[in-house]
Amino acid sequence: MKPKAPIRIDTASELPLEEGLREFAAEGVSTLFYVAVAFAIVAAVAGLALTAWSLRPIPEYSSHAIENGSPFDAVFRVHNGSTLFALGHPRIRCVLTYVGEAEAPPVTASNVLFLGGEVARIGPDQAATFRCPFRSEMQGGLPDDDLAKAMRTELIFRLAYDLPFGMRWTERSGPYVIDTQRLPPRWQAKQ
Repeated sequence: MKPKAPIRIDTASELPLEEGLREFAAEGVSTLFYVAVAFAIVAAVAGLALTAWSLRPIPEYSSHAIENGSPFDAVFRVHNGSTLFALGHPRIRCVLTYVGEAEAPPVTASNVLFLGGEVARIGPDQAATFRCPFRSEMQGGLPDDDLAKAMRTELIFRLAYDLPFGMRWTERSGPYVIDTQRLPPRWQAKQ
């Protein structure tokens, strides 16, 4: 048997330690740069989405005074607080809740009158008036016109509308309660 030749390591092909560390550091910096760029892109997209969402039209509700008749027959006003975008194809629904009971089925608003001259939309900084026809829709399901019973009732509005970004959105507002501190009484946002 022949003795085996010793294994030779070619030291010329190995990198010196200092050069290897430089290469390793350059790869690390390159990776950190790509991570920072990716983070910046994600942050920019999230910022644009948040900005677009904050510019969406938001409805604001108020009621006219309840002078005669039932508090359930009041006229309400919805105002588009956005100065840029319209509430497209609004569909307003009213929901009554009684203290200690589940929500009543939603009632579609009637007598919707667009105040800005628009048809089927509430333009920027414009309004519409409407009624919640609880008496005609829920025969026998309403409490008597007794103000004490109406005081235990809360009103919620659901407004479905088209966003300017091509999707339909439903905004739930309320609850509203009867404020008897003002004369004549009216529906106000619950404090």
